[in-house]
Amino acid sequence: MELDHSDVLLEEIRSLKKRLKEQSEELADSKKVLKEEIFKRWRAEEAFRESEAENKRLLESFEDGYFEVDLSGNLTFFNESLCRMVGYSHQEMMGMNNRQYMAAETSKKVFETFNEVFRTGKATKAFGWELLRKDGQIKHVETSVSPVFGPEGDKIGFRGIARDVTERWMAEQACRASEEKYKEILESIEDGYYEVDIKGNFIFFNESMCKILGYPGQKLKGMNNRHFMSEETAKRVFQTFNQVYRTGEATKALGWELIRKDGERSYVETSISLMKNSKGDPVGFRGIARDISGIKRLEKAKERAINHLSHELGTPLSIIEGVMKRIPEELKKDNMERIHEWVERVNRNLRRLKDLQTKIDDILNERPGQEKERILNLVEAAIAFLDELKDEPLKESAEALRQHIVKRLDSLHRVDEVREETIALDDFIRQVCHEARLSMKERQLEIVEKVEKGPCVEMDPKVLRKVCEGFLKNAIENTPDEGKIEIELKAEDPVASVDFRDFGVGITPENQKLIFTGFFHTQDTHHYASKKPYLFNAGGSGSDLLRARVLSEKFGFSVNFSSTRCRYLPSDKDECPGRISSCPFIKDKEDCLTSGGSTFSLRLHLKRS
Repeated sequence: MELDHSDVLLEEIRSLKKRLKEQSEELADSKKVLKEEIFKRWRAEEAFRESEAENKRLLESFEDGYFEVDLSGNLTFFNESLCRMVGYSHQEMMGMNNRQYMAAETSKKVFETFNEVFRTGKATKAFGWELLRKDGQIKHVETSVSPVFGPEGDKIGFRGIARDVTERWMAEQACRASEEKYKEILESIEDGYYEVDIKGNFIFFNESMCKILGYPGQKLKGMNNRHFMSEETAKRVFQTFNQVYRTGEATKALGWELIRKDGERSYVETSISLMKNSKGDPVGFRGIARDISGIKRLEKAKERAINHLSHELGTPLSIIEGVMKRIPEELKKDNMERIHEWVERVNRNLRRLKDLQTKIDDILNERPGQEKERILNLVEAAIAFLDELKDEPLKESAEALRQHIVKRLDSLHRVDEVREETIALDDFIRQVCHEARLSMKERQLEIVEKVEKGPCVEMDPKVLRKVCEGFLKNAIENTPDEGKIEIELKAEDPVASVDFRDFGVGITPENQKLIFTGFFHTQDTHHYASKKPYLFNAGGSGSDLLRARVLSEKFGFSVNFSSTRCRYLPSDKDECPGRISSCPFIKDKEDCLTSGGSTFSLRLHLKRS
């Protein structure tokens, strides 16, 4: 029994040794695994430290600032560039809230942006804001922001990049200021400035260019220049622009005719230069366009003035010259009756010259001695025939006649003093109308007076008479027989208005621009003929209207007019027969009275009581 017990014990010892061996082997394996695991973890931690150091070196190499903040906006991590940007040390900035380096307004803007990132979970693209440095300077930065998530996926803060764009911002501001100044200069000039691409499409222009063409800016943008030119003008414009493109040399073009939006024709003087890009390639044209329509109209007025003045001066001077040639022969015949008849003809034409000279004097308001001599010399040439008479007894009569003519011409240069007095306008207008009726006695016209009683003005009656008589005479001469003229006087403090309205042929739109510009008459030159005053289409120099404008500027009242051209006679080349019943276009008198006409108006300051 004891032996058996020993065997069992030995067996247990062997079994125990086996288990110890197995456990030892397992322990060795575990130690090996643990050693490997520890080595792996060490390697991972080492790699993490290296990665972290590399990331830190990378962040520190950024010129842009990197930051991480918690949900309250407190800095938890940042690089040195951010410190330099803000001007604080690393130690000062750690835990600093972003409101400490922002103005209140900026802080509100930043909060709204960060809140949007928190709400949506989406990063923002660069947005700009002002950063307040420690030294008080302001930096302009562009910042991108993205959310930072925790282990469980919840948002725990924000990270982002801040780029200093102060220099760029300042450059943009300077550029913007320069552009504003450039724009201000362009908008302040009366001339039009334009830029077009190679095809002639408008890409930039100032307000004056819009006014010249009559188009609003949004309509003119992108419009091609052919849109407001005739085919002939467009061809000339293309040739000029093509020359600038080929040669690269700027040029100037005169007298291009442009068609405004309203259909009116205008003329411009244009400079053209080539625009190039940064590579030196042509990309378009720029230039200045000056509206010379007024100059063109004045040239036209000047041309017509010369024609009309030629008639006004030539006719009476020819008559005077003819009479002077005949007088010597009649003097030899002692035919005094014929001489007196001719002298009266001379006097009538001298009065005509005197009237013209008076108007010229009122317009020019100066009577230099040399001008007086020039005018006198026009007649002296004719009078010289009398001085050549051989018959001594006739010289006395010739000299008397000469002195009479010289005295008449000399009176043209008499200077009248300005004398203001109180004028009752109702009586004054009635008197002007009465005198006009006497002067136009052979005309069949009705002058209707619509005169308000009571208004008075303080001014020189001679000045007022010249203007009123001129307007009424103009109305009579432009109204066909069987027609009527209305003169209306009304007062509304502080002014009195006097309107001279005719129901005649009216004035064409083109001539309306010239009516106050000089010695201009509304008739076409082909139809122009000087007739007796107050006759229909009497002609004349057109000086009455210019004199009215000059006197108004000198004595402080205003003149104006409005006109509608007769719908049956649209052009100034169309001729009115001069009598309503002779017009082939109308059915009755009322049809004529509503077809056209003009109103010339006076605005006078009422006398203060």
